[in-house]
Amino acid sequence: MSNDPLQTDTTNDELTDDEIALLSDFHDNLLPADKAKEVVALIDRDPRWRAASDDFAATKQALSGLQKARAPVTFSEDLTNTIHRRSGGAFFGRRAFGDRVPFGVLLIIGIVLIIGVAFMLWSSQTGSLSSRKTNAPAEQSGADKLPRP
Repeated sequence: MSNDPLQTDTTNDELTDDEIALLSDFHDNLLPADKAKEVVALIDRDPRWRAASDDFAATKQALSGLQKARAPVTFSEDLTNTIHRRSGGAFFGRRAFGDRVPFGVLLIIGIVLIIGVAFMLWSSQTGSLSSRKTNAPAEQSGADKLPRP
């Protein structure tokens, strides 16, 4: 027997893998026109090809009627929580603080702390951010700096 799947062997009741692949390509409209005509001729004259073609058509019809099932939006979170609850923490380590508190909340707290520290430094008499000039005591004259006996 040659490698061409269109040269059929009628001694076997089942199609070969190459013949099934060719028939599948035919039902998916992937074959060129000349090959498709040859497959149609085989389906018309060979009962094995006709039966396999009918099976392909029925399977394709059954699969096209199925609706795609979509996972819920919270599926991954629910699954993680279920595994964590049932395993008693064996698969997941203890959750860190950042895992329990949303990132936005941590960001807001950090900004508020930075603003608070900046305000404290600005309002402080000795703070480095103060824009006010403090009145330093006047320099003493040189006579005051002499050591006293």
